[in-house]
Amino acid sequence: MGEKTSIRQRVEAIKGVTRTWFEWTSAEQTESKLLVVEVDFDTDPNAPDYRGKTVSAIGETFDEVLAEGLHPEDDHPVLVSGLRIVPSRRG
Repeated sequence: MGEKTSIRQRVEAIKGVTRTWFEWTSAEQTESKLLVVEVDFDTDPNAPDYRGKTVSAIGETFDEVLAEGLHPEDDHPVLVSGLRIVPSRRG
């Protein structure tokens, strides 16, 4: 298994991010991928442990990496079509 893409590495360096992965979609011979970011806090803005600055940092990092075009390590580069931030499961 190879290294993670630079976008995943940079987002995972943000405090509060527990892991990342890509979800793939395919429609009419066009593939796209969505970056999913799992965080260790509630993503409801009204929750007491919501971290708006962390959510903003994730979005800003995502935008910066896409603007820089830092995906040379991808064997089959596919445009990252979006970002989803999800809370980790709590038992």
